[in-house]
Amino acid sequence: MEAIYFNTFDEYEKNLELVKTEIQESQPSWLHYWFYRYLQISPYYWAMHLKQSKLKEDQERYTRIQKFNNDWEKIPDIKNDIGIKFLSPETPNAAYKALGDVWNIDFARWWYSKARYFFMHVSDLLDEDNIRKEPWLHMGVDSSRKLDEKLLSKNMKYIEEHYRNLYKRKIAPKAISLTINLQKNKKETIKAFSQFIDGFYGVEYKNMNSTIFHFSKSKFTEATLRDCYKVYEMSIRQDKLNLFQIGIKANVIRGASAEYQSKKDVFEKNIKIFRSYNSLRSATSRQIRYAKNFALNAGYPTFPYERDFNWAPVELPMEEKRYIFDYLLKQSKFKKNQKNALLDFAKNEKLKNVKKEYLRIMGKLD
Repeated sequence: MEAIYFNTFDEYEKNLELVKTEIQESQPSWLHYWFYRYLQISPYYWAMHLKQSKLKEDQERYTRIQKFNNDWEKIPDIKNDIGIKFLSPETPNAAYKALGDVWNIDFARWWYSKARYFFMHVSDLLDEDNIRKEPWLHMGVDSSRKLDEKLLSKNMKYIEEHYRNLYKRKIAPKAISLTINLQKNKKETIKAFSQFIDGFYGVEYKNMNSTIFHFSKSKFTEATLRDCYKVYEMSIRQDKLNLFQIGIKANVIRGASAEYQSKKDVFEKNIKIFRSYNSLRSATSRQIRYAKNFALNAGYPTFPYERDFNWAPVELPMEEKRYIFDYLLKQSKFKKNQKNALLDFAKNEKLKNVKKEYLRIMGKLD
């Protein structure tokens, strides 16, 4: 089997730990790291990247992918003002606008110079005196009574003025307005509110509880994301998919792999007597399916999520998938991704004013 990109991870992760010793604040978790890795192999995110590129080669690649997907036939027919399906890779989504290119930049540079500002909560990057922290009431509602049109008009005018004032003074950098049913008791109301608000924060990691980007709650561990990634790349490297062979090499079911290796000569002559043959193939197939969905959902992003993604199901030709892994393998060997270069980057990055950098980056998105 060819050299695989996955095998470069261990050395890079050691270098990343050295970078973390230089920059103390807003440290990434393993979820951030694997989000980045899956973004790199996301069909949807890759197609968006090619579409935004000005290189002729990238535009040709995009055209081939578009034809392969029958002009985004499976994507919901929701169009913008100029007739482009805005759920398709034709239009860059919020993830790509914020997080950008993940192929020509290693994880440390991507995280510390850009991504962390979208995962940190905005209140950590602004002066606390300028932020209104307590909730406030816009208006009360009692639908059991007759609607008072004059009162409604007055309230709506007040709400509009209030919103304009918030934008002018910038004291609510990220907020939502809610209508809460007060007929329930306090315990039920708080529970309902908690369940509703949970979706805006997802998994919290230290102060990385951003409402811009966050992770879905799941029972997945780093080992799951790592194993699925490796198995997926191994499947891409095969000319003819052999689930059993991948399962053995990747040690998908440890006990089964050990049993097979102990009597390899016997089993190779008659694989039918190997009791774990079908279960190993099934487990390998499941990991490949999970990896595909992790990657596709990361590009939207909804991560980690192992089920099929229904908004923008984009597929890549096999040669395109291999091209991405070959490209990443080549990039990983560049000097800029080695220990000394990463340490030099970290020393320069820690000198920057985080709050000023946040305002500069957000200013580019406006």
